[in-house]
Amino acid sequence: MSNDKPIKLIYIIGMSFSGSTLLGFLLGSGKEVENLGQLKTFSRRQISRTCTCGDAPLVCSLWGKYYDGNYQTFDKPSVFAKIRMISNILLKKKEGVKQLTDTPDLTFLKAIHDDIQSFNSQINYLVDTSNSIWRLAYLLQCQGIELKVIYLKREVNSNIVSFMKRNRLLGFWRGIFTYKIKHYLISKFLAINQVPNVSVSYEEICAIPQKTLSRIGIFLNINYDNFSTHIRQRQYHVIGGNRDTSKQFRDGFQGVENKNVPKEKFNSLQSFILKYFG
Repeated sequence: MSNDKPIKLIYIIGMSFSGSTLLGFLLGSGKEVENLGQLKTFSRRQISRTCTCGDAPLVCSLWGKYYDGNYQTFDKPSVFAKIRMISNILLKKKEGVKQLTDTPDLTFLKAIHDDIQSFNSQINYLVDTSNSIWRLAYLLQCQGIELKVIYLKREVNSNIVSFMKRNRLLGFWRGIFTYKIKHYLISKFLAINQVPNVSVSYEEICAIPQKTLSRIGIFLNINYDNFSTHIRQRQYHVIGGNRDTSKQFRDGFQGVENKNVPKEKFNSLQSFILKYFG
C-alpha cells in the first residue's frame, strides 16, 4: 500500500454529542470531499438504521458490498494499549512512528477510497467523524494515510445536557467526568505528538457557519464558498452518528440549527460543580 496514492482523511476529534455529525455533513459540501460519518462504528453493523441516501445499509449503493465483504474497522484498543497510551500522554512521550501497512481497517479504507473515486474522480478527501482519540492514535501509525485533524469543542453545559438526556440520574456525572478527562487527553496528545490541527467550536459553527467553514477550508486547502448551496446538491451515504442530524440531511438541508440551549435545569450541586470545575 505504501506505493499507492495516499488516502487523504479528515478526522474529527472531540467529545460525544459535540456536533461532529453536523460538522461532517458541512465538510462534505465540498466538491472534493466525501463524508463517511463515524467509520469506527462500521464493524458494529448498524444495519437497522437507514443510510442518508434513503436505502437500508445492506442495499445501499455504497455500503452494501462492504457489509457483504466482512470488512472491519479499528474501534478501541485493548485495556493494556489504553493504559500505555495514557501513560505516554502523562509522561509527555510521543507515540510510535508510522508502521502499520496491511491492517483490516487500512484494507477497508483503501477499498472505499478507490470505490468512491471510481464514481467521482473529483473526490480527494474522506471524512471520518469517529471522535475517538484511540482511533486517531491508530491512524497516525498507518502508512498511506495523510491526516487532517479538526478538534471540535462544545460548551460544557450543553454537552453535559446531552448526556443527561440519555441518563437523567448518572448522565451529569458521566458527562462532566468524560468532558474533563477527554479534553485533557486530546489537547495533550495533539501537542505532544505535534499533530497539525484546526480547533473549532459547535457554537461558532451554528452562529457563523460560512465563516467557520471558510477558516477550516484554509487549513484543508478546500473551497467552501457558498457551502449552503452546494450541500443541497450532494447525496450523502452516512449511517452512524446523531440520528436527528442525519435525518435532516436525508430529508433536505434547511440550514444549521443551534441546539445549544439546555432545556433541563441543573440542581444546586450540579450548578456549583459546573461553575467551579466545568
